[in-house]
Amino acid sequence: QIIDENDTPTAIAIEPSMIELKVGEISTLSVTILPTDRDWSYSWYSYDDNVVTVTQNGEITAIGVGETYISVTSVVTTALCTVTVKENVILIENINLFLNNYQIERNSIVQLTVAITPGNATNKTLEYRSTDEDIAVVTNNGVIRAINYGRCNIVVTATDGSNVSASIEIEVI
Repeated sequence: QIIDENDTPTAIAIEPSMIELKVGEISTLSVTILPTDRDWSYSWYSYDDNVVTVTQNGEITAIGVGETYISVTSVVTTALCTVTVKENVILIENINLFLNNYQIERNSIVQLTVAITPGNATNKTLEYRSTDEDIAVVTNNGVIRAINYGRCNIVVTATDGSNVSASIEIEVI
């Protein structure tokens, strides 16, 4: 098929040419086709619908984590947009610690109760530590073992990058 050069665009561009979204986010890409004195037909295409989908209006929806391309084609001219989709991370905002009794008998074991907000935080992994392991130690599950008489703090820190932590003072009696 012979294409008349007057019937083909001279340039095509997508704005933005690179975009970063989080899973579930929606954005709209725009297309510019030169020369602008014509009403060009064009079509959108996603190279990986598992990462991002695109409508024929240029609306993109982030589906899964990854990187792919969205193309727009008019006649024989194509432009690409690089789309990076990241996990929609919800950080821990607060940690609350609870014990039935802050005084713990020596050589006993108690369970620390932890409440995280928001409840739908992406990474709920916590790090536990005692400020004085000669007095009490704590496991990664919040089990406190009282070793010697005295006071210390049990510190619980989020590992999600939020820098949120909480501490509770205990006394071994």
